[in-house]
Amino acid sequence: MVELKEFLEQNSIVYKTVSNVDEHKYISSVSLGLNNFYGIAEPGSNEHFQNRMLKGHAAILEYSEIQEALNNKVYEVLPEIIIIIPEESNDGLLEEAKKFASKFKCSLVVYIESKISPRELYLLITEEISNQAQFMQKLLYSDYIDLAHLLTQDVEIGDIEVMAYKILKNPMIITDESFKVITYSKSIEINDPIWLTIVGNNYCPSNIVEMTDQNNFWKRLSRAGRPLFVDSEGFKPYVRRAVAEVRAGGKIRGYIALLEVNKPIKEQDLQMLQMVAELVGVKMAEKDAVSKALDQLEHEFISDLFSGVMPSEKMARSRAVSLGWKLSRWFAVFSVKPREKGVYIGTKLDSIKERLSYYFSFCVYSFNGKSAYYIISFEDKSRWKKILDREVKKIMVEENLICFSGLPVDTLMQVHESYEQAKKAAKFFEFLNGDLTKRSVYKFSELAVYDMLLELAKKADIKTMISQGLLKIMEIDEKEGTEYIKTLKCFFENNQNVGATADSMFVHRNTINYRLNKIRSIIDEDFDNPLMRLHLYISILIYEMNKG
Repeated sequence: MVELKEFLEQNSIVYKTVSNVDEHKYISSVSLGLNNFYGIAEPGSNEHFQNRMLKGHAAILEYSEIQEALNNKVYEVLPEIIIIIPEESNDGLLEEAKKFASKFKCSLVVYIESKISPRELYLLITEEISNQAQFMQKLLYSDYIDLAHLLTQDVEIGDIEVMAYKILKNPMIITDESFKVITYSKSIEINDPIWLTIVGNNYCPSNIVEMTDQNNFWKRLSRAGRPLFVDSEGFKPYVRRAVAEVRAGGKIRGYIALLEVNKPIKEQDLQMLQMVAELVGVKMAEKDAVSKALDQLEHEFISDLFSGVMPSEKMARSRAVSLGWKLSRWFAVFSVKPREKGVYIGTKLDSIKERLSYYFSFCVYSFNGKSAYYIISFEDKSRWKKILDREVKKIMVEENLICFSGLPVDTLMQVHESYEQAKKAAKFFEFLNGDLTKRSVYKFSELAVYDMLLELAKKADIKTMISQGLLKIMEIDEKEGTEYIKTLKCFFENNQNVGATADSMFVHRNTINYRLNKIRSIIDEDFDNPLMRLHLYISILIYEMNKG
């Protein structure tokens, strides 16, 4: 196909577009005159069948044929492009051409100002169509076959780019639909600032995407179904480039930007670029299918690990290896939940996985729509605790999440134990919300006492085990609005340090001393005695569980 605007400019033919139709049109066939388009008019009809368009066809008209067309002739179908060549150029003829264009609103009407006969222009266009047909035949029988052959081999998108560069002889960048770079031409040094920014960041920044979108470029690209040159004013100082959409399964999956560095980009290059985009789309669809299958297998394996149904460690490790899991000495499970109820966390999980993978040798996750469960693997058990208390805590704080960790285990068969612990710890969070939301990371060992009490509650009425002294404090707190139970709990959790207790409750230490003395007088017991203190603390936990 011949790109009209490019063809006229390359042949130094001066023209004016006299219709309000996008002038970026492509010619696949050409004729002289409109005789083949005439239809039979109904009496009194003035219809021109303008919705029936012969795509890619150009009709070359002399001025006299304009008059015929304006005399209410009816056309069964109209050419997409109408080229008017006057016998001599003057303003009157140009106005007539505009009048003609207003009647045939769906066609692109071009008025030629250069001295050239209709036959000369017809021959030039026919010759160019023929040349491009021969070029495309060469591509189909050589270069395209070589490219398509890559799909039969175990190659990556980068291998397609390398072959495409050899054919097109210009560099390109291939991105996914979010403009993240998949691959780019590395065999040539490019000094274009736009190129350097995209390659340097490994994605196309939003300001460049927006700058590209002058005149709704991205919509026009999608509608065109073929590569377009970026025509934004903001790109004028930089290297000229054409962009093609990559589609897979009917959806946009990425883009290819071809830069005009080594040689001019011609129409046949755009057609070849479209072929490359289609091949990349096939590869993406293939990867999607493989990824979907692997995701399903991985999801099933994680489910089996969590439910504890694996028959043997050998089989578990065999399945892990088949999925490409890089296992280390130890495993643990994290339960990750939103700090605020009802908040959806699904969009954060991949980035959290990437961040966790920086500290742990292996990380995968499962998501049920509300909570995520990460399986991590690591070599050093002592380092695991430090990472949990520092790095994981930092991630949770930044993402406004809470992490509950099961204890480390040393076999895949035991992963379900760590999972159950993480799950239980998250459950404690649900009915002790007021106290546990102060922190971002909890280990099961820190909350195991609640698990013990829950198990005990299944066998006995633990309410009867609450200290009588604590019951007196509860009654006073309810009647007078005091915070004696909260003060006592903070005092125990801060290792009976008055200063630390005061800091955690944001009050003066004298206030804490006053409250502790009041508590001693109410319960009439010395809670400096470790057994008394233990009974009081467990009573507080039982009280909180009942309250929850």
